[in-house]
Amino acid sequence: WQWHHKMWLKGLHAKLEELKPDVIYAHALEYLSLPRVLFRGWDRRCVVVTDSHDLPTASFHKYLRRAYRFVAQDWCVRQINQRRITCYYTALPVTENMSNYGIDEALQKDLPIGTTMKSFYRDLPAREVLRKEWGAGPSDAVLLYTGKHDEDKSPHLFYEAVSSLGALPRGKLLVVSVGAQDSAYFEKTCQPVLLRLREQGIKILVSPAIPSTKLREYYSAADIGVFPCRNTLSCLDAMACGLPTVMQDDATNRDRLQVGGLVYEEGNLAALTGRIKELLENP
Repeated sequence: WQWHHKMWLKGLHAKLEELKPDVIYAHALEYLSLPRVLFRGWDRRCVVVTDSHDLPTASFHKYLRRAYRFVAQDWCVRQINQRRITCYYTALPVTENMSNYGIDEALQKDLPIGTTMKSFYRDLPAREVLRKEWGAGPSDAVLLYTGKHDEDKSPHLFYEAVSSLGALPRGKLLVVSVGAQDSAYFEKTCQPVLLRLREQGIKILVSPAIPSTKLREYYSAADIGVFPCRNTLSCLDAMACGLPTVMQDDATNRDRLQVGGLVYEEGNLAALTGRIKELLENP
């Protein structure tokens, strides 16, 4: 069962009984796993820690959101403070969320998210091979999106921005997208824009999800990565491969893109187009 991002992990307690863990890391106090773990008293049997994702992942239905805030803030946070559960933040701006929830500052610990340079690095041989497969010349610009094609990630904003770029001073544009698709969203929202791009003479390559081991090659072969909505850890992998990225402006993205990328005003399509153009003109 799933309510937006709130996954109900069927068989959670049976699996924990089987594993007999020493430590349980219940990701995101805003999700449903932590309240379930605490309600069953797993913290009396092993170490339980958690982190904060962010409240906007809660359902956008106002009444359900109020109910969830009651669980997350009034019950779950009270239990965190009383039971002295360590709560990690993965980016400095998240501490504001945690303090707003009422989590004791002494329980807030830094655990920055990174990537592995063993898997993600600038792969120049792969760049040459893949660009040849794509038909991208040395002066052509490859714009890349990796992630889900759904309303939450809104890659159609990326396509709309590319449609507004106009002609390049030199070379051609190639748009590459990789990721699983919500078929209803993709057909209704993305396909019309992709058709328009093709009519503009822009080459489009849309692929389903690929193994993570292959992503390094895509990040190395591209010239700009665009993640138009929300936060994504993919930006860290992309930047480790030397790919400049564009993301929406929020505290977490500003923190991550201090070097290696640009942010744009959320919902401002002209600003997104401008940021992409800025990177195209100043590679």
